[in-house]
Amino acid sequence: MSLSELTASSRVTVFPLEHLTVAYTTRSSDGRGLGDIGLVTVVDGQADGDELWRLARDLGGRTQGADQARWILTQAGRARMVKTYTDLPDARWTAHIRRRFALGALFANHEVLMTGRIALDSDQRSSDRPHHRPAQASAEPLLNPPATSPPPPPGTPPGCPSGPR
Repeated sequence: MSLSELTASSRVTVFPLEHLTVAYTTRSSDGRGLGDIGLVTVVDGQADGDELWRLARDLGGRTQGADQARWILTQAGRARMVKTYTDLPDARWTAHIRRRFALGALFANHEVLMTGRIALDSDQRSSDRPHHRPAQASAEPLLNPPATSPPPPPGTPPGCPSGPR
């Protein structure tokens, strides 16, 4: 059973986390728009958000609620920071909040973490799956280095690419 349902438009970062597709956005506890509430949700009609807390325990090795919440926020913040996944600047969404966790102190600009599931508006469905490169794509430049430049002319001092003066 949801604690609450939220509907809004905001920037949403969608990224993979193990077998889940996760969406991260922020909300504000007042009119200042500070984004002090981190909303990390699973993009799946059957999920309830508890999957995130299990990952924090199983993958992150976190056993305490505050440590698990910080691990979840760290994964979300990392995905947004590197911008390698889907970033929807003004997405319309509805979230079903299952858990609200007060952090007790500011962490990654958040005082509260809320988790649950999220549904992105139907016109954004094609964007609700992360766009990311396969692991080998990031190694490709190492496997196929660019062509090397011709060797320097004879008599060129080591480390001087322009040749003798």
